[in-house]
Amino acid sequence: MNARQLVQHQGSDIVLVSPHDPRYAHQVTTRPIYEQLVYAAVTAIVTQFSLELFYTTLAIVCVGLFDIDPVAFPHFFCEPLSIKTDSVRSIWGQRWHHIFRRVTTRALDPWLHILRIPKKSTMGTACKVLAAFTLSGLIHCVVQARVQSLHLPPEIPLVIFDEDTLWFFLSQPFAIAFEHLFVMPLAHRLPPPIGFMVKRLWTWGWLFWSGRWWTDVWIKMGMFLVEERTIPFSVVRGIQRGEWIVQWG
Repeated sequence: MNARQLVQHQGSDIVLVSPHDPRYAHQVTTRPIYEQLVYAAVTAIVTQFSLELFYTTLAIVCVGLFDIDPVAFPHFFCEPLSIKTDSVRSIWGQRWHHIFRRVTTRALDPWLHILRIPKKSTMGTACKVLAAFTLSGLIHCVVQARVQSLHLPPEIPLVIFDEDTLWFFLSQPFAIAFEHLFVMPLAHRLPPPIGFMVKRLWTWGWLFWSGRWWTDVWIKMGMFLVEERTIPFSVVRGIQRGEWIVQWG
């Protein structure tokens, strides 16, 4: 089965069982592991490409037409889907986009000062990480509910605090803590080639496992439906009907 047949086959399944079927809520995590891997990978790639497309377009317009300093537009991503990603902390702290991270951490600084918690201490870092993922999860819950309202039938109630969304975001701080306490010390005690593999197996294993929950969320938002027109650049939509970049209007 080639890539086109695979996506079309899975896409038709989603359309058939979406959202009128009881299986609607967990259409990825109830599938075989290899299919879950395909869905998680496509979701990650489409997310990065869509955000990069919007950010780059905005940067070109601002720099080219309004003479804004290019320094105001740092790289939005830093090769997150590469072999260089060797920890959960690095992908969320350095390689994934910085929209919520910067806003949340800076907003928390005055509170840490009031509580007399040093910003660079272990406690300060833990508070920032937990706050960043909590706020990001809540924002995504609201956005998700809004997107769902565009395609869900009236008889299906909207859920603001979606279970899969909260699982995905609120599990990341605990994964980072587990990594800091156990994975990294173990990797540093092993011979370099083995430590190299341990860190990446842990990182990509966790990102895949937790990414399955977010892919369930994407399906609930209608992102894999044939009529989806929310994402500016879509691999799934491109393979299905040749519309790689959405044509609004």
